[in-house]
This record gives sequence, structure tokens and C-alpha cells, in this order.
Amino acid sequence: MELPETPFTLFDWNGVTPHEYPGQTGTSMSRSFTSGDLRVRVVDYGAGYLADHWCDIGHVLLVSTAHWTWNSPTDA
Repeated sequence: MELPETPFTLFDWNGVTPHEYPGQTGTSMSRSFTSGDLRVRVVDYGAGYLADHWCDIGHVLLVSTAHWTWNSPTDA
């Protein structure tokens, strides 16, 4: 993954309308900011959320508050 050079940016996430995405169970609410090829998202996962897909693209991840159980397709 290559992160593009991006100028320092202040951004008010409260001004972005969240979009709801259903999972296999539960839902997530996502807000996005795009600058060139870079997309930054803030995602709030509801209790019991289980993704309905697996993404093979590289990601940079910061978790601020969570109780997280990680299951990947390669987990036995």
C-alpha cells in the first residue's frame, strides 16, 4: 500500500452524513473523506456487527474504543 502525499487537513466529521451498511449481522455507520486517491473513513460498528465480506486490500487501521474479535478467512 502506498499512501499519497497529502497536505495537513482539518476536517469536521460531524458535517459528513453517515451511511448505513448492513453486515451479516448488525450494521455499521460510515463517514468518508477523500483527497486524491486517499480515502479516510470513520466507521461506527453496532453491537453484534459481523461483516458480510472479506477485503483483501491493505488497510491502515486505528481503533479508538472497542471490544473486537478478529476472524479472517484463513483462521482455522
